[in-house]
Amino acid sequence: MSIILIAVLVFTAAISFGVYINQKFPAKGELKNDSFPKNTTALNDAAIIALASEHKNGISVAAVCLASNASAVEVKNKMEALREQGLLYLSVDENGAEKYTLTDTSLISDKHQNRLKK
Repeated sequence: MSIILIAVLVFTAAISFGVYINQKFPAKGELKNDSFPKNTTALNDAAIIALASEHKNGISVAAVCLASNASAVEVKNKMEALREQGLLYLSVDENGAEKYTLTDTSLISDKHQNRLKK
């Protein structure tokens, strides 16, 4: 009986030590939460609406991430909030990509689309 108890204690200690080492020294390529870049552009409603107005076919979460340096989770939550408020609608393009488009089509600028095609 005591051998089983000792084996369980050793196993528990080994698991605890492994968890500690994994947290203290993460594997190459793993990032801690505090190592993500800080936002350099404010992620607000107006910034997303302005970006959406420049793209007739809609914008993706990735496009807003690149424009704002915000995390994908933060951008997705913000764009979903705007969709729930009726400012954006979500569609899926022919390639399966999710795109958010302005519901107010009068804000969509054709001059930006012409510049992008050149």
